[in-house]
Amino acid sequence: MHVLNICYRAFGFIKGFGLVLSGLALAGMILSISADVLSRNLSGNSIPGVYEVVMFYLMPLSVLPIVFYAFAQGVSPRIPMVFDRLPARFQKALYLFVVMAELLLMAIVAFYSFEYAVDGTTAGHAFPAAGDMYPKYPVYYLIPIGFAGVAVELAFIGLKNVMQPGVWITYTKDQATIAEEFQV
Repeated sequence: MHVLNICYRAFGFIKGFGLVLSGLALAGMILSISADVLSRNLSGNSIPGVYEVVMFYLMPLSVLPIVFYAFAQGVSPRIPMVFDRLPARFQKALYLFVVMAELLLMAIVAFYSFEYAVDGTTAGHAFPAAGDMYPKYPVYYLIPIGFAGVAVELAFIGLKNVMQPGVWITYTKDQATIAEEFQV
């Protein structure tokens, strides 16, 4: 269990990096859109290419690297009306089945989205902005990274459920802790 905790802490640094990257992209979106609006109101002209750069680079960068960080915080959907009313021995088995099914689904999506990213790289997908062509395919790799990150998070949750008593909804919170938080 100690090794698993060390690995999860290392994975936490990757999640933290994604959080910082998303924050920087969001700040870039705010600044570039504000500058464009200011430019439009003062000079009557938009800054060339801002809309496209925000749409093709900054929006995906603000969302995709943070997907598995958000998932680790316990924002995944649950069905407490059904799940919590089952006997404890069935809850863990059912939850492990759900986690493994989600893990498989995320791995499949990560695999096929990675193939699409490679195809986009090979084809040289690009978008026009301000009279130039900019590559679109680097952002394609954020999709498999996001889904692979969720798959890794699910693997950690599944392993924790196998190795520890109780039903662990996230790696750091078991079902009882989450139920107490909702009672407040």
